[in-house]
Amino acid sequence: MDTTRNTNVKTIDKTKFRSAKQKYNYSQETVDVKWGEQENDIRKNWPSRAHYIMTALGFLIGTNNFSDFPNQCMKHGGLVYIGMYMALLVVLGMPLMLLELAVGQFTSQGPVTCWKMAPLFNGIGVGMLIISLSVSVYYNLFIAWNLELMISCFTDPLPWTTCNNDYNTPYCHNGQYMHSLSQTECIELNMTATSDGICYLNETQPGITTPQSTMYGFWDISLAENQTNLTTNLQAGVEYFNRKMFGLTDDGINFENIGPITWQTVILFICAWVVNYIANFGGLGTSGYISYFTASYPFIVGIIFAAYFATLDGAQEELAGLYTEADWKYLYDVDAWNAASVAVLVTLSISWGGFIMLASYNPFHNNIVKDMLIFTMADLFMNIVTTVIVFSLHGYLKTLDIPNMDIYLDSAVAIGHLSSANVIAFAYSLFLLCISIDTQFVTVETVFTSICDLFPSLHSKRRLFVTLSTVVFVCIGVPLCTQGGRYVYLFLEKYCAADNLILLSLLEVICIGWVYGTNNLGQDIGIMMGNQKVFGLLWPRWSKWFAFCWKFLTPGCLFFVAVSTALKSSALEYFGYEYPGWSLALGVTISLLALVGFITTTIKVLLSKKSGASLKASIKKLVQPDKFWGPSLVRHRVKVGHLKNFDIDPFALGSDQPILHGGTFDISPPRGT
Repeated sequence: MDTTRNTNVKTIDKTKFRSAKQKYNYSQETVDVKWGEQENDIRKNWPSRAHYIMTALGFLIGTNNFSDFPNQCMKHGGLVYIGMYMALLVVLGMPLMLLELAVGQFTSQGPVTCWKMAPLFNGIGVGMLIISLSVSVYYNLFIAWNLELMISCFTDPLPWTTCNNDYNTPYCHNGQYMHSLSQTECIELNMTATSDGICYLNETQPGITTPQSTMYGFWDISLAENQTNLTTNLQAGVEYFNRKMFGLTDDGINFENIGPITWQTVILFICAWVVNYIANFGGLGTSGYISYFTASYPFIVGIIFAAYFATLDGAQEELAGLYTEADWKYLYDVDAWNAASVAVLVTLSISWGGFIMLASYNPFHNNIVKDMLIFTMADLFMNIVTTVIVFSLHGYLKTLDIPNMDIYLDSAVAIGHLSSANVIAFAYSLFLLCISIDTQFVTVETVFTSICDLFPSLHSKRRLFVTLSTVVFVCIGVPLCTQGGRYVYLFLEKYCAADNLILLSLLEVICIGWVYGTNNLGQDIGIMMGNQKVFGLLWPRWSKWFAFCWKFLTPGCLFFVAVSTALKSSALEYFGYEYPGWSLALGVTISLLALVGFITTTIKVLLSKKSGASLKASIKKLVQPDKFWGPSLVRHRVKVGHLKNFDIDPFALGSDQPILHGGTFDISPPRGT
């Protein structure tokens, strides 16, 4: 392992360290967190706290806040579901968030190499890497579609509000439910009555500027029955998204037949990767500055949207339904609790490895309890804001007699009927672009950091590594840019990072709560916190609650959700198309890849045990912290007095320079030590 170390460092008196170690009391230490100073000259630290907070908020607020949470509110009792989510946020979200921030900051390591407190559980990081890798491959496709949406906002009128575009079918209609009238009435109104029972508008009608191809209604619904779902699937907005944006222009295109590559999507997909490359190439500084805008814009514009959309016709009635139509029976519905549990993990991006990676670049004494509260409250706030936006637009659509189809589509269609639609649509598309691009920034950075931590020599060659990796990601992702790419995207979105997060989260709390020990992690956090307070309380006052969660509440909830979710799975459906039965088996297999990564790593760790040792002895050793577990700097390791046989200076360097160890399996010291 080729390792370059900084020799211009202060020599450390280890005898003094060991004496200090025994006397250390973290709750009495006044810590001074200096952002911008580089504690770790190998991995570096955040340029400022603002960089860290904005990047983390950008990663936190993603498309699931806009789609999944409001959608589950509609399905599971409105206000009742929000209450369930808030309860699970306290029991699941906060403990898991704090756990990941603590492990990352304490070790200054990414998700793959930070689990040395119990090497038998190193596979947790591998599972996180698999999830982040899989999401990185397909997620830029959503960004490419948002770029297409943004470009379309410069067309007046908006293309998803009309039927005179080259991609429209003869059955396109203006977005309202089809009118029912007789053939005679159709002709008397100067419309065209065709032999298939459909009545079309004519350009010559007074006040009508829509082309003749626009449907008005049916004069005989039985003759038109062969046209499936005419009232929704052929609405102008649906045709724009499905036929123009997603490329579903040919019959027979579906998950089983994805069709040819759509080159316009390929170009936008590459553009999305170029943006990601620019952010990741420059490291934390570049992506942090970008996040100043991309993370703050969704909050600012989201609040403005929520306030404005709530004044639209039908919005207040729809929002009132959240409370007046709250169905308390969902409190006893297992599916509702499962949905809320998965929503907590997904909207907080738990078990992706992203927050471990972000925290690994923090100053050692950063106040992670305060960070945890900021992030979880920001997530809840944005969930409520997006729910107000979605429900308001749904209510507005009802006043226009336009059916609800899909949250993503409905919002754009509703905005298309507002005054100054182009301006609002552009702000909306930029909103979606920001919440998606920040998530991709951090997800891809998690992959890069994890691999660089596995192979430390890559830190000095990071820019070349990022460049080559981006090219690989583009090559892998281009085949998704087909006419049937929408079907593939929805499939990967459902199975790459959803139910598998439950299993990884369960393994995390088992590792901490029952193997490493809640007391040990509490002491680790205390060392980092010192005498810093949160709401006037020192860490020991907070630690009892989180210890109880890590050991009992959180694993208990996760186990229950994991079992009930496994017993109830169903195939996907998109606008009347049902995915084939075999897709469920394929999806479950993909979802379990993270678990396979954990199991494979565990077996590899066990097989690497010393010859002659029994399996029981090997397991006993592998659930104990190895010699490299702990802070990166010796001046911080000296404070660890609660672990038996803890090695303050495992490389015997006698200097306060970063302890640079290798990957999950490579625990040999650097050459020359």
